[in-house]
Amino acid sequence: MDMNDIGRTDKTGERLDLRGWAFTLWYAKWIILGTAISAALIALLISSFLLPIRYQSSVAMTITELEFWTKLYQRNLTGIAKSDELIELSLIESGVTDPEQQDSLVFAVSLEYWGLMYLEVIAEDPALAADAANSWANLVYERLIEVLGTSEEDFTGLQEQVSFANENLSIAQTALNTYLDQSQLEVYNSRLTAAQSALVEVLLLNQRNQLLISDARTLQQQIEGLGSIEKLNTGTVLSLINLQGRATLREESELILPQDSTLDLDLSSDEALLLLQQFMSVLETQNGELNSKRISLEDEINELAGSVEIEQHQVDQLTLNRDQAVSEYIKLAEQLENFKINQNKVDQAITISTKAIPSADPISPDILSNTMFAGMSTALVSMVVIILFDWWTSRNDSSRD
Repeated sequence: MDMNDIGRTDKTGERLDLRGWAFTLWYAKWIILGTAISAALIALLISSFLLPIRYQSSVAMTITELEFWTKLYQRNLTGIAKSDELIELSLIESGVTDPEQQDSLVFAVSLEYWGLMYLEVIAEDPALAADAANSWANLVYERLIEVLGTSEEDFTGLQEQVSFANENLSIAQTALNTYLDQSQLEVYNSRLTAAQSALVEVLLLNQRNQLLISDARTLQQQIEGLGSIEKLNTGTVLSLINLQGRATLREESELILPQDSTLDLDLSSDEALLLLQQFMSVLETQNGELNSKRISLEDEINELAGSVEIEQHQVDQLTLNRDQAVSEYIKLAEQLENFKINQNKVDQAITISTKAIPSADPISPDILSNTMFAGMSTALVSMVVIILFDWWTSRNDSSRD
């Protein structure tokens, strides 16, 4: 094959001479080079004198706990950081109040990987970019702390609640101690115990008297059954002696029957009946006194029991108030302690690892890149235009032939 025939066939069956295009481009090389250099010079001038120089400053924030990172990511971490409210506040803190200057600043958030977030600010002034980035980072840090539930306002509020609960506990304990110091509860309890013991003793004495009276009546019936005799039998006399012995065991009782050592064993039935009658009369009189004393003691016990109940109710109520205050204080103190632990954990997990500093190298305009891009793209366009023009010319010439 002849090298002169190198080419390709188009859809119409005509051959396109690629070598001819190469020659065409070679002949037009100065035009292509001139336009490329011109475009590069224009881009150089525009980049150097017309485009504003812009600087970028960035702050790196780290979140070391996966739990916190996941929680913030689920709540749109980027949206939280780039909220209009925080950006506006950072501009105010940086002293940027002019709307045009505010619009010239660019705020961006990038998440490199879990646990690392960059806050970037682009501005024409490098110092302003760094200052705005640092202000923005501080605001973002505080907002993330709030999102995780450990804001300074919540902490202060919980501290106030704990302090108030402690004051209530002190007041409740003081009220209880004061009342116990002034209370007559112990005195009432002591008197109540003494009255109850005295009542038991009175009831026992009354019961013993009743048994003595019952036995005396039984003995009386036995003697009456014997009829009128001058001398009682030995069994009856021994019964009298036993009755007399039981009576002398009672304290505060008058001796009715004579002592067994002087008891006449030759008592007649009439004498014995008279002696028993006097004995039972004295016991019944004593029972009447014991009943009066019993009623008095029962009234005293009821009164003391009422006083004890009132005093005890007040003590129980004050104790309940104190216990509730203790429970509330302990609950809030535990919440505060857990709050401190969680806050310390969050403070350690979220940090501003790298602060922004004014950049010495601008990020735009990139004069070299702009110049190279303008020259190369213009050269490429020039080549395409020249080839198309040559092809069109050649086609028209062929048509005329």
